Amino acid sequence: DQPYFNFQCMHCTDAACAMGCPSGALAIDESGFVGFDQSRCIGCGYCTEFCPFGIPQLGQVNVLTGKGKAAKCTFCQDKVRGGTGGPSCAEACPTGALKWGERGALLAEAKTRVGELKTGGLSSAMLYGEHEAGGLHRMSILLDEPSAYGLPSDPGGSFTLARLYRKLIQPAGLALFGIAVAGAAGAFALARRNIHMEEIE
Repeated sequence: DQPYFNFQCMHCTDAACAMGCPSGALAIDESGFVGFDQSRCIGCGYCTEFCPFGIPQLGQVNVLTGKGKAAKCTFCQDKVRGGTGGPSCAEACPTGALKWGERGALLAEAKTRVGELKTGGLSSAMLYGEHEAGGLHRMSILLDEPSAYGLPSDPGGSFTLARLYRKLIQPAGLALFGIAVAGAAGAFALARRNIHMEEIE
């Protein structure tokens, strides 16, 4: 059986979803988390394809048209940005399994906890998120290999693919679209000219 894991946005430093988002709905906040402005989402679904954790999901927002928009954990960005608290899940967690704060302090605490677990006989205990995808801002202590939890061992490949899309494929597509529009306009102008010449003759 797969051990339980609370799947939420991992808030990657190298966030493939933000790199692949053409509308700017997803962006890395200066505090480190991946913010989300759903009003800017165009429902393209690139974030769902690029995220190595499968977190953003497209939900239907218009029954008539079938148009959808992405949804994901926002790190309770309004509270964090407004200085009124942290993520509600961490604040409400009754056991302290979820914590929030400065990444450096949490990283040190997590390493100490992993050491305690190893000393207690759980030799497979490990910290997930210190380096993955440039460093996650939602780190986890695992008691087995990442694959046992359905997590990728190396999620960085998705960022590379998203960067390729953003830097090469998307601009090339826009350029080809521009060429196609210019070609269609040229063909239309030529056809109009020919019609005009026939009328003169």
